[in-house]
Amino acid sequence: MLLEPMLAVRIAVPSDYTAGVQRAISTRRGTLLDYAQRPGWNGWDLLTAHMPQAEIHDLIQDLRSSTLGVGTYTAEFDHLAPIRDEKIAEQVAAARNAHLDR
Repeated sequence: MLLEPMLAVRIAVPSDYTAGVQRAISTRRGTLLDYAQRPGWNGWDLLTAHMPQAEIHDLIQDLRSSTLGVGTYTAEFDHLAPIRDEKIAEQVAAARNAHLDR
């Protein structure tokens, strides 16, 4: 079983863009845990999700692009989880084997 680092991600966006950000989380193999109005920010939402670290490398670009430059996020390590996508697990194993064969 292969494990990957999962990050706890908090994304702040204007409410008009929340649906698009939810799709971006799903596209990146993330799990939406919660979303609510951002405290003290009228018209903004705060989304909380778990996302694989491997999928977060260009998240800020997508957020800024889809929210007219105002979306932000924070992320921190949360836990290790099994890689559920067989294709990704096979790619990781193949890359590791190729490295060991050198």
